[in-house]
Amino acid sequence: MWGRIPICLLLAAAAPAEAQTYRQLSQWCFGQATDAETIKGCDAVIRWARESTRNAAAAFYNRGHAYRNQGQLERAIEDYDQALTLRPTFADAWSDRGIAWRLKGDNERAVADSSEAIRLNPALVDAWVNRGAAFAMLGKLDLAVADFTRALALQPGDTDALRARGEVRRALGDVAGGDADIAAARRR
Repeated sequence: MWGRIPICLLLAAAAPAEAQTYRQLSQWCFGQATDAETIKGCDAVIRWARESTRNAAAAFYNRGHAYRNQGQLERAIEDYDQALTLRPTFADAWSDRGIAWRLKGDNERAVADSSEAIRLNPALVDAWVNRGAAFAMLGKLDLAVADFTRALALQPGDTDALRARGEVRRALGDVAGGDADIAAARRR
């Protein structure tokens, strides 16, 4: 008699453990965690498919960001693609996929994705900076300066935008202006 435990008791005992595990993993996916923890947590969230479409898109986005931080750009782009399939107006996913494209050396795609991010959220500083960097790599220096200047209007003192604008201004022959931007970035 004691050798057989009813299945309902086994399931009841397993449910709190699974809930606790899911709670921890979802915290890793959606909260502060290392990149490895984020990937593990988001893997579980995506696999278990318990979240809303919006949160599922965020899980793909967060995992993509962690992959990008680890230099796994193809995997990051795949996750950003999934996030955008679920939520096409997700400006941060457009912006971060643009960054991944730029890091891969595909500056045309970086410009396109950053432009879409800017269309969706004109206050997204990272999209302006990334598009400016991609324009600079494409030799479109005037457009790069304009984007870095817009980023600085939104977030004065942004060191990435200051440093990048300084380098481009120097390349355009504005050595004094470029040096001023680079010096301002160093003071930050």
